[in-house]
Amino acid sequence: MPYRTMTYREVLGNVSHQPQPLLDLSDIQGVDLLDEFETWARCLSDDHFKDGTKLTYGTKPAVTRRNRLVLLEMRTGHYGMAGEQVIDVSNHADQYETRDEDASTVRTRCAFLLPPGHTRGLFFTERQRHDNSGERVLDSFKGHTRALIAGKSKKGADANLVLETPTVVESEAWLEAADLEDIHIVRYEHQQDVASDSPLRGIPVTYASSIAPVKGQRALPRRLWDAFRKEPESALAYLGINEATSEDVDEVRLKVGDGTKSREFIVGRTKTPSVRILLTSPGEPALNETTLVDKIDETAHSYYQRWKLQYDYAWTR
Repeated sequence: MPYRTMTYREVLGNVSHQPQPLLDLSDIQGVDLLDEFETWARCLSDDHFKDGTKLTYGTKPAVTRRNRLVLLEMRTGHYGMAGEQVIDVSNHADQYETRDEDASTVRTRCAFLLPPGHTRGLFFTERQRHDNSGERVLDSFKGHTRALIAGKSKKGADANLVLETPTVVESEAWLEAADLEDIHIVRYEHQQDVASDSPLRGIPVTYASSIAPVKGQRALPRRLWDAFRKEPESALAYLGINEATSEDVDEVRLKVGDGTKSREFIVGRTKTPSVRILLTSPGEPALNETTLVDKIDETAHSYYQRWKLQYDYAWTR
């Protein structure tokens, strides 16, 4: 099983044409946004996440309420790829060809956390490689919520609820102080160069190599981390990754830490990396619900502490 990570976004609300002040999301003209999210998710039709234009598909989510946390679990993927071969890896035999109606799906989870009386909620997205359900859920829910506010804005226009959902990123100050602890170079669906009678012959695997500090050291040389932050292409060249060899590399992941916490980033995705929390490594099973919620608790406590706001672990129990 590929590795899994978790990202999260702030959820902030205001009235259209009135960016300030932020709304108490647990009481928007008498509506608790978390209650609204739960009801909306439970009442979705089976076809809600089926897109015949983009040929994407999502199942109706399973919904779990844990006090001030609503957790959704669903399968998402693509369809419309007739003629693809499904192979039994135990004997390398073709099983069947896919039809246009067959969707290859991945099970992931997302969660909305909204403490009582707060103007700042958090939306968490579990990711398996590039697959996730959270982005589809959040985009759809934001469209649903626009009509929650009735009346006129101060400028006389029809008032709508506007949800802002910026991705949480690491601060520049933390990145400056952090150290580069590990480099992971990954190639997905790598074909092994093995003997013709090897049981691995013809089976694509995830191939990864790591660059780690020498024994007794916590971090790689500082100049390498500085290079990744300022000139990523030059830093990759130091590792032997250039235009001629880049086809052999799908991702370069950096583990960065300050001795107390660490974050894993993917080179080239964003200028200021989003907080991407590693949940499981390749080959490990997905976290169970309790362990996933513990990760959410840990992350939320740190986030609200930065804003000097109270966080109570009972909100997810």
